[in-house]
Amino acid sequence: MRIVSTPIRRRSLLAASGAGLAHMFLRPLTAEADGVIPQRFLMMHRPCGTWPDDFLPPKATPSGAGWPMTPILQSFEPLRKKMVVFRGVDGAPNNIQNGDRHGQGIIGQVTGRLSVQPPTASLDDRNDTNSKTITAATPSFDQFLLGAGIAGVQPPAGGPKSIQLSGNTRSGPGQHFACLTCISYGGTAQPKFGEPRPMKNFANLLGSAMVGGPGVAVDPVVIERQLQQKRSVLDFVRGDLGRLRMAIPSSQNVKLDAHLDAIRLLESRLTSTPPPMTAGCAKPALVPEPPTMFTGREKDEVIHSEVCTNNLAIIRAAFQCDLTRVASFTFADGNNDLHPHNYVPNASFSILGNHHDGVSHGGKQNRDAQIGKKETDIFYGNLAAKALMAMDQIQEGAPGQTLLDNTLTYYFSECSYGDDHEMIDMCSLFFGGKFLKLAVGNFLNYAPKIYWNDVWTSVLNAWGVPTMQFGEPMYCKGSGPAAAKGLILGT
Repeated sequence: MRIVSTPIRRRSLLAASGAGLAHMFLRPLTAEADGVIPQRFLMMHRPCGTWPDDFLPPKATPSGAGWPMTPILQSFEPLRKKMVVFRGVDGAPNNIQNGDRHGQGIIGQVTGRLSVQPPTASLDDRNDTNSKTITAATPSFDQFLLGAGIAGVQPPAGGPKSIQLSGNTRSGPGQHFACLTCISYGGTAQPKFGEPRPMKNFANLLGSAMVGGPGVAVDPVVIERQLQQKRSVLDFVRGDLGRLRMAIPSSQNVKLDAHLDAIRLLESRLTSTPPPMTAGCAKPALVPEPPTMFTGREKDEVIHSEVCTNNLAIIRAAFQCDLTRVASFTFADGNNDLHPHNYVPNASFSILGNHHDGVSHGGKQNRDAQIGKKETDIFYGNLAAKALMAMDQIQEGAPGQTLLDNTLTYYFSECSYGDDHEMIDMCSLFFGGKFLKLAVGNFLNYAPKIYWNDVWTSVLNAWGVPTMQFGEPMYCKGSGPAAAKGLILGT
């Protein structure tokens, strides 16, 4: 949390705006004027593991800033100084009880606990070594943060506490097994499915600003009708903000002017679909989905890149508008049935099967499968890097500080080598997290090894939540602030 010299009462200013559209602009400005720079958490999951040999720097690489860029991490080179790369951090085992290994990997990584069976699970499910009914026993880390009551993480009144989005149909609500599609859990057997449809996400998360206030679900038809008003809506917002200028601290006038400029730019670009924005606090760069005659999985493959890009842009807009401070996104489910050869640009591998069966389980000794694992992970890395770089372009807080700096981003997969579902040397990254004094720019090579629960323990202590051990004690070596030394600076 950072203190800004000019005080202003958030409630009084929002009350002055009434039900006007200007409140979408004023949320982030008044929060900053109150001395509250939002502290955010974003989980970003890519499915089916990777090819660690092309992801991690060599074992002999010492910890520090001079680590060599690897083929898969090359996507993130522009963010090198704002990321942390880990080696020697294992996940909780996913092979000591019954249940789908990918599902157990996801649950273990996001909750720190072993999976459980829900009370309604049948005897056959409980005895199935590949059971898909497994679920989380405790809240996932994102929901744990909300429950911890951390001031900077708590969402503003009226907005969703957290949002969950996804990148393909099978990861949506009711489409597939929760243990493979959900990366957020509210508690025991409380999965939170990610919505894959960008237009629905836009309407429910951003479009409501035009016709009902934040957090109110809106029919896309209503959004369409409002968009047809074009300048009349925008003129009202601009006028509303103009009337409220005197209520805003002078320190915020530059940013208010930038918002007004954004409206003027929008007036010249506004189209009916997809809606580029609702108000001036953010402009999600939604890209058109390519036309296709396909349906089902084949359609998902054609539009996969655009759906992921748009939903990540919506998360960025929701953060910038301060509608929420906690979000999760999964590119695809842990048994991803999309065929990478159909959506990875210029694929040089020849495997035509799906990501899970054909590529991830294509064999450690199969050179074609190795290339497929690498190029598929590069595809997801490119999408993630683009989204994070866009966040890094948004100035927020102190001079030179950005939206990405104020967002701890966890980029992970549910296993390392997909062939045997290894939870060894998990290929996961952190970005941002400046408020935690994260050791960005560094490669952290742990010897002896630690667990991801040690990392989460260290993060919680840095975030002001005294924690001796997070998750399963048997898979958490450290205790308190001493856990995962080097992860956090100044603790």
